[in-house]
Amino acid sequence: MRYQLFLLISILFLDGFLWGCKESTSPTNAEIEYLVQKIDGLSVEEFTKRIGDYDWPLIIKLKKSQLAPPFQGSVKLANLGWQKIDGNCTQGKCFVVNTKSKLGPVESIVFSNIEITATELTGKYSCSGPLIDTPAHEFTAKLIL
Repeated sequence: MRYQLFLLISILFLDGFLWGCKESTSPTNAEIEYLVQKIDGLSVEEFTKRIGDYDWPLIIKLKKSQLAPPFQGSVKLANLGWQKIDGNCTQGKCFVVNTKSKLGPVESIVFSNIEITATELTGKYSCSGPLIDTPAHEFTAKLIL
């Protein structure tokens, strides 16, 4: 009987401790998602048909606690799907998604000139690598509520 009572109290204590930890860490890990609406002034669908690129962003997900450099989160790309933000630039509001060995000659996709308001995220992205020379594309992404 004592063993069963001790086990029950231990389980309840552990459950309460874990629940408390979950509650205290979830707000800092919360993420905000932005849906890309326009690339170079065109809808994403129109950009895909008319211009295209090696890859392009569809959704940008940033940690709520990191809405300024250094950025943390991930980007959903049209061809590669979800990719983690691997690094930040040394100057300015920008971040890098590593695509080495995943997307032909593209070694990374650089997101630069990032500006975040209450309802949208804007900036430029470009595919980069030693063997390619692609232009930067301006994009606008709206906050997903």
